[in-house]
Amino acid sequence: MPNQKIIKLSLLSVYLTMNILFGWCQRAEAEAGLLLKQTSARYGSVTCMVTHSNFRMDASELRVFIKAPFKNITLYNMASKAMLTCPIDEISKETNWHELSKIEQKARAKEVIDHTSDEMMMQYKLNRYQIVHVAPKIHNPSLDFWTTKEPDFPQELAVSCCKLTGLPPGYGFPVRMYQYKTRYGRNGKAYPLHFQVLDTTKVIKQEFPATTFSQPQGFRKVPDLMELMVSDPEQ
Repeated sequence: MPNQKIIKLSLLSVYLTMNILFGWCQRAEAEAGLLLKQTSARYGSVTCMVTHSNFRMDASELRVFIKAPFKNITLYNMASKAMLTCPIDEISKETNWHELSKIEQKARAKEVIDHTSDEMMMQYKLNRYQIVHVAPKIHNPSLDFWTTKEPDFPQELAVSCCKLTGLPPGYGFPVRMYQYKTRYGRNGKAYPLHFQVLDTTKVIKQEFPATTFSQPQGFRKVPDLMELMVSDPEQ
């Protein structure tokens, strides 16, 4: 009859081996990336999870997923259980924080992008740019935006994130945007005000389990963004 102590040791060895293997598998499936805490003029408080192959954004009742090769986007309305999948380019058409005013269009103003400064956000170097609308007798600041090309920020995603925020691609990963709006004093003189469009308040390096980027199931498809946002939960 086998020695009971040997049997117990063997079972313990199997148990420990299985736990080590299970833990290793979990780590192998995890994906390194960044957790971004942001504030958005459109969505309020936002949490983004970004890696070199995945993007997820949680904002109130909205969930957004983009997967490599970052051509399409899927949005979920968690309240109405509606979903929309479409090319990112379609969403970018709905977002423009620096469009020309009617007066600027009439004057045939052009957009000029200037690099204004280098700044820091925590340990990350940022490039600050300003979009200016220029024409004869017109020089109107329209938008300040900050981007980074630091390796922790997936540059594979940079173009898609620029499209989602209405920024021109090629400047890096967007982390902050402030829009200029014209206001008029009592004397009728115009002056610009700075309005926050997007700001990144916290950046945390993190390992994300594969389930982080698993998309919700059981949602009904809708044809466009308007229907997704106004969709009736009772449908």
